Amino acid sequence: MKKKRERFDKEKFDRLKLRSTIVAVIILCGVSAGSKLMPASERLLDRWDMAVYDLAIKKLVIKPSSVEDIVSVPITAESLEFYRESEFGWPWPRELHGSLVKFCKTGGAKALFFDLLFTDNSPYGPADDGVFAELVGEWNSVYLIGEFGKDKITKKDSYDANLKKFSVPVTVNHPMKRTKEAQPETVRFPVRKIPDSVSHMCDPTVPTDFDGKFRRYYLITELGGRYYLAPAAAMIWNLEGRGPIVVDKGWISIGRHRIPVDEEGAMLVKYYGEGFKVFAPVGPKSKRATGAHCLVQDASALEEGRTPGIMPTELGGKIVIVGAYFPGNDMKDTPVDHYYPGMEIGATALANILADDYMMEMPRIW
Repeated sequence: MKKKRERFDKEKFDRLKLRSTIVAVIILCGVSAGSKLMPASERLLDRWDMAVYDLAIKKLVIKPSSVEDIVSVPITAESLEFYRESEFGWPWPRELHGSLVKFCKTGGAKALFFDLLFTDNSPYGPADDGVFAELVGEWNSVYLIGEFGKDKITKKDSYDANLKKFSVPVTVNHPMKRTKEAQPETVRFPVRKIPDSVSHMCDPTVPTDFDGKFRRYYLITELGGRYYLAPAAAMIWNLEGRGPIVVDKGWISIGRHRIPVDEEGAMLVKYYGEGFKVFAPVGPKSKRATGAHCLVQDASALEEGRTPGIMPTELGGKIVIVGAYFPGNDMKDTPVDHYYPGMEIGATALANILADDYMMEMPRIW
């Protein structure tokens, strides 16, 4: 009798377990199907796809050789402390950034990108802005960013000329559904003569998914019928000889690179592992700290005839990215790290494109 009861209880439990499993599956399918009906502008992937993407990024991704072509020069907390002793606070004098321009140019770097805004006058006076503008003007491989916002600004005399100067030719075979609200009269360019000197001005806007994480990277921005490139896209376009830029459904082609994108024209960023911070370190044979202050000191040593710790030739053929890398400044929540430097999101997208190494969203029918 006891065995019969135990068998009956077990069979009853199994039926309940099966029933609850079926109900759970139906609910999950319903939620998943419902989430697929959400407007694409509200999210790139539903939460289930995001979980799979995040897991794949952490466990399955292998770094391509293209990361060795990118050098990150982070302005670290140590960098800030180093110049604080010289009574230089943050932001630094632009003359220091100018020394990085000279150092990279001397070493034969392919490109130098400043992931920093120069939209306010230097606190060290107009001469400081002038020195930086002059050095930038001597090398057409420097890339700067503007501030593509929502608030209208007071236009200056050169404003419309700048909008025209930094736009690029794009063939649009399929329109991008962008949610960005920036308009032509909301772009803030760097101050004084810097826009006249620099050849490349980019939109650094990076979108967030509905859970607050950064998984995507805009390649192109459309404003008032003109098109502007993100930093990674701009560098690829110029390094590829300014080939055709074409927007198709699900793809953006920049020269020989065909990049999969979503309906907003954003690519999925393929991050290269948890804790992956800086790409090929400045001076790969050097054991010194790799903060930007080290490179600035090396530039000063070279000008004074002393032997620098890192020779500029170590940057030869590299793409150099300078940006903030300290707490409280441009840190992003990503699948690989909750405090990921913003400068490395664009650097990772650049490495993806150089290697044609992409993550792709599965068709919705699946």
